[in-house]
Amino acid sequence: MKHFPLSYAAISDKEVGYSNPYAAIRKIPLGTIKPPSYYGGGEIPEEDIVYIKFDAFDTEDIERSAFNILILAASGDGKSKLAKLIWSVLHDANYYCLYIDPKTTNSGNAKIAGPNKFLPPLLKPKGIKLKHYLPMPATKDFNKQVHNFNLFSLDLNDLDERDMWMGLDFTSKGAMRMLKIISELNNKKLSLKHIENYLKLLHHQKDINSQTKSSIEDRLSELEYLRIFERTINKLDLMDDFKQGNSVCISYNSRDKHFMSFDVGEKIRRLVKSHHDENNPRINPVMVFLDDSSYYAKFFKKQDFNLAVSEIQNIGNNYRALGIFNCMMVQTLGIIDEDVAETYPIKIISPLFKNPESLHKINVPKEFIRMLQDSKKHLIQDEDKYLYEWTLVQGGNHVQFFPFMPPCNHFKRVYFPK
Repeated sequence: MKHFPLSYAAISDKEVGYSNPYAAIRKIPLGTIKPPSYYGGGEIPEEDIVYIKFDAFDTEDIERSAFNILILAASGDGKSKLAKLIWSVLHDANYYCLYIDPKTTNSGNAKIAGPNKFLPPLLKPKGIKLKHYLPMPATKDFNKQVHNFNLFSLDLNDLDERDMWMGLDFTSKGAMRMLKIISELNNKKLSLKHIENYLKLLHHQKDINSQTKSSIEDRLSELEYLRIFERTINKLDLMDDFKQGNSVCISYNSRDKHFMSFDVGEKIRRLVKSHHDENNPRINPVMVFLDDSSYYAKFFKKQDFNLAVSEIQNIGNNYRALGIFNCMMVQTLGIIDEDVAETYPIKIISPLFKNPESLHKINVPKEFIRMLQDSKKHLIQDEDKYLYEWTLVQGGNHVQFFPFMPPCNHFKRVYFPK
């Protein structure tokens, strides 16, 4: 297949070394303004390609542009494939990429090359170098597949902020008490058993009342059941994996949404800390891909604080200068917190997206909302040909396009049982 070549006139000498031409020009090719059949396997003119622009990885903090992306789509109409297309370009552009996969391990399929079918003109099939992790709760009833993945645990000493313990469903008072206990114990090999024994000592010395002791013990018992603080399992070192050229995938296998919301928030908080590391501060920007975000980006029953919601809001409102962004995939705005939904300057919307009226509250142009309300009349959607006309909304403007396929694999299984 021949394609219309891009101009490299504006590319600096430093950028010529990129293996991905789109990484070099800092533009993500989403698709074409006409259906794939229009081009008949021939040239695709440059002016027919719809792009998202992004900053170079070494852009100064204060100069970074807002780059949060919201993909709104129904089940099965291609939002994860679009995310993998975006992921493929950003990975090659020296962005650190973290993929949150709450239900499945399908994100790992991206490690091998996909088929050569309607790819962006200058790309060839290519997998994404990645490491795939499971937290301990995700290993339950998954024994025959666990050998395919890296396991990780958490270190009690890393939970050094009140919000983190509140994210594990401790009250504000209980969270402060946990911080005090960990500080007093000052044990690099701290375990839940050490904390439980110390609680008994504090109670015996009348430094803690029975009600507080019982409340903390009940929560510690639940955490022990989840096995999230296993001393025999290594903790996940995101920065080490990133610096070795890996994207990182974390799969939760639909286990314990309360823990999931904590862990997603904790990983984002850790990325913040990496930027402020006095010895080796993170320079590269990070894109966090939030698949099926209804599993963690909303408040659940009996949950007073959700660390994922808090940190995703912070990405939208406070973390731009820290180089932390997110690409969220969701089926409806009703299943994520409204404050989260409002933090996305870039929106990519499927013609099958339900409840278009909800788009009024996130600054989508009224003209497009009217189109989506009668989408079968205004937007091409052919289920038999799997042909859907998506829309990019950015800066008050909107443009329709037919998505490219990602260069990485999406459908083919890469993990097998023993």
